[in-house]
Amino acid sequence: MIFNLKLEDYTITDVKNAFKLLAGDDDKLISLEKIKNILEKNGLSEMEVIFLTNQLSHHTEGNNMVNY
Repeated sequence: MIFNLKLEDYTITDVKNAFKLLAGDDDKLISLEKIKNILEKNGLSEMEVIFLTNQLSHHTEGNNMVNY
């Protein structure tokens, strides 16, 4: 599972490429709902999903889309 890997194992380019792959397009945006679904499918608890999506919600500019 990718969430068990340590953050220091990745460069900023690796993280951006992962988001780009998950978003499925080139507009550099991914919806919080899509992120939530990915986290749930990867076995995170409801509390972990809420915590992470709340952290990301501060970066959405009010449109529920995260610019990666």
